[in-house]
Amino acid sequence: MINSNNIWLLVKYMAQTWINQISSNESHKLTLWLLYLLMHLPHSVVANNTSTLRDLGKKCREIISEYYWKQQKEEKEEVEGEEPVVPLAILPEHLQLEYKQFICKPPPPETSLLELTLYIIATRYGQLDLLEWED
Repeated sequence: MINSNNIWLLVKYMAQTWINQISSNESHKLTLWLLYLLMHLPHSVVANNTSTLRDLGKKCREIISEYYWKQQKEEKEEVEGEEPVVPLAILPEHLQLEYKQFICKPPPPETSLLELTLYIIATRYGQLDLLEWED
Protein backbone atom coordinates (compact mmCIF):
# COMPACT_ATOMS: atom_id res chain seq x y z
CA MET A 1 0.00 0.00 0.00
CA ILE A 2 1.31 3.43 -0.91
CA ASN A 3 1.21 5.94 1.93
CA SER A 4 2.74 9.32 2.75
CA ASN A 5 6.04 7.71 3.80
CA ASN A 6 6.76 5.36 0.93
CA ILE A 7 5.54 7.72 -1.80
CA TRP A 8 8.78 9.66 -1.27
CA LEU A 9 10.80 6.49 -1.68
CA LEU A 10 9.10 5.99 -5.05
CA VAL A 11 9.85 9.61 -6.03
CA LYS A 12 13.53 9.02 -5.16
CA TYR A 13 13.64 5.86 -7.30
CA MET A 14 11.93 7.79 -10.08
CA ALA A 15 14.55 10.55 -9.96
CA GLN A 16 17.51 8.21 -9.72
CA THR A 17 16.68 5.42 -12.16
CA TRP A 18 13.22 5.11 -13.59
CA ILE A 19 13.09 8.54 -15.25
CA ASN A 20 15.79 7.40 -17.69
CA GLN A 21 13.64 4.44 -18.74
CA ILE A 22 10.64 6.72 -19.19
CA SER A 23 12.66 9.16 -21.30
CA SER A 24 13.72 6.39 -23.67
CA ASN A 25 10.15 5.03 -23.91
CA GLU A 26 11.26 1.69 -22.43
CA SER A 27 8.46 1.28 -19.92
CA HIS A 28 4.82 2.22 -20.28
CA LYS A 29 4.14 1.11 -16.68
CA LEU A 30 6.71 3.56 -15.29
CA THR A 31 4.99 6.35 -17.22
CA LEU A 32 1.77 5.50 -15.40
CA TRP A 33 3.61 5.35 -12.08
CA LEU A 34 5.01 8.81 -12.60
CA LEU A 35 1.53 10.15 -13.35
CA TYR A 36 0.21 8.42 -10.24
CA LEU A 37 2.92 9.99 -8.11
CA LEU A 38 2.27 13.45 -9.52
CA MET A 39 -1.45 13.19 -8.82
CA HIS A 40 -1.01 11.92 -5.26
CA LEU A 41 1.81 14.05 -3.91
CA PRO A 42 0.79 16.28 -1.00
CA HIS A 43 0.56 20.02 -1.66
CA SER A 44 2.78 21.05 1.23
CA VAL A 45 6.07 19.24 1.75
CA VAL A 46 9.04 19.52 4.09
CA ALA A 47 12.42 20.74 2.87
CA ASN A 48 13.88 17.25 2.48
CA ASN A 49 11.00 16.20 0.21
CA THR A 50 11.23 19.46 -1.74
CA SER A 51 14.86 18.56 -2.42
CA THR A 52 13.77 15.15 -3.71
CA LEU A 53 11.23 16.77 -6.03
CA ARG A 54 13.84 19.27 -7.17
CA ASP A 55 16.19 16.41 -8.07
CA LEU A 56 13.42 14.86 -10.16
CA GLY A 57 12.72 18.22 -11.81
CA LYS A 58 16.41 18.73 -12.63
CA LYS A 59 16.60 15.28 -14.19
CA CYS A 60 13.49 15.98 -16.29
CA ARG A 61 14.94 19.32 -17.38
CA GLU A 62 18.25 17.69 -18.32
CA ILE A 63 16.51 15.03 -20.44
CA ILE A 64 14.22 17.59 -22.11
CA SER A 65 17.15 19.89 -22.89
CA GLU A 66 19.21 17.03 -24.31
CA TYR A 67 16.27 15.86 -26.40
CA TYR A 68 15.67 19.28 -27.99
CA TRP A 69 19.40 19.79 -28.55
CA LYS A 70 19.61 16.43 -30.38
CA GLN A 71 16.45 17.23 -32.33
CA GLN A 72 17.84 20.59 -33.49
CA LYS A 73 21.12 18.97 -34.44
CA GLU A 74 19.27 16.28 -36.41
CA GLU A 75 17.24 18.92 -38.27
CA LYS A 76 20.37 20.91 -39.20
CA GLU A 77 22.55 17.99 -40.20
CA GLU A 78 21.17 14.83 -41.63
CA VAL A 79 23.91 12.50 -40.55
CA GLU A 80 23.78 9.01 -42.00
CA GLY A 81 24.35 6.09 -39.71
CA GLU A 82 23.22 7.88 -36.54
CA GLU A 83 20.25 6.64 -34.59
CA PRO A 84 17.17 8.86 -34.96
CA VAL A 85 16.20 10.88 -31.90
CA VAL A 86 13.78 8.90 -29.73
CA PRO A 87 10.74 11.09 -28.96
CA LEU A 88 9.92 11.90 -25.36
CA ALA A 89 7.16 9.84 -23.78
CA ILE A 90 3.84 11.45 -24.64
CA LEU A 91 0.90 11.24 -22.27
CA PRO A 92 -1.20 8.20 -23.20
CA GLU A 93 -4.58 8.98 -24.78
CA HIS A 94 -6.51 6.69 -22.45
CA LEU A 95 -5.66 9.00 -19.55
CA GLN A 96 -8.40 11.41 -20.62
CA LEU A 97 -10.68 9.58 -18.15
CA GLU A 98 -8.14 10.12 -15.38
CA TYR A 99 -8.24 13.86 -15.95
CA LYS A 100 -12.04 13.84 -15.85
CA GLN A 101 -11.85 12.02 -12.51
CA PHE A 102 -9.66 14.79 -11.10
CA ILE A 103 -11.87 17.44 -12.74
CA CYS A 104 -9.07 19.10 -14.63
CA LYS A 105 -8.38 19.88 -18.24
CA PRO A 106 -5.75 17.61 -19.83
CA PRO A 107 -2.61 19.16 -21.27
CA PRO A 108 -2.21 19.47 -25.06
CA PRO A 109 -1.71 16.10 -26.78
CA GLU A 110 1.90 16.86 -27.76
CA THR A 111 2.94 17.49 -24.13
CA SER A 112 5.50 15.01 -22.90
CA LEU A 113 5.25 13.50 -19.46
CA LEU A 114 8.64 14.95 -18.55
CA GLU A 115 7.52 18.47 -19.50
CA LEU A 116 4.37 18.05 -17.41
CA THR A 117 6.41 16.74 -14.47
CA LEU A 118 8.82 19.66 -14.67
CA TYR A 119 5.97 22.16 -14.85
CA ILE A 120 4.17 20.67 -11.82
CA ILE A 121 7.33 20.62 -9.71
CA ALA A 122 8.19 24.19 -10.70
CA THR A 123 4.77 25.72 -10.14
CA ARG A 124 3.24 23.67 -7.35
CA TYR A 125 6.37 23.36 -5.22
CA GLY A 126 7.97 26.76 -5.82
CA GLN A 127 10.88 25.65 -8.01
CA LEU A 128 10.27 28.19 -10.79
CA ASP A 129 13.98 28.60 -11.49
CA LEU A 130 13.86 25.15 -13.11
CA LEU A 131 11.84 26.74 -15.93
CA GLU A 132 14.56 29.29 -16.76
CA TRP A 133 16.20 27.90 -19.89
CA GLU A 134 19.64 28.86 -21.10
CA ASP A 135 20.95 28.77 -24.67
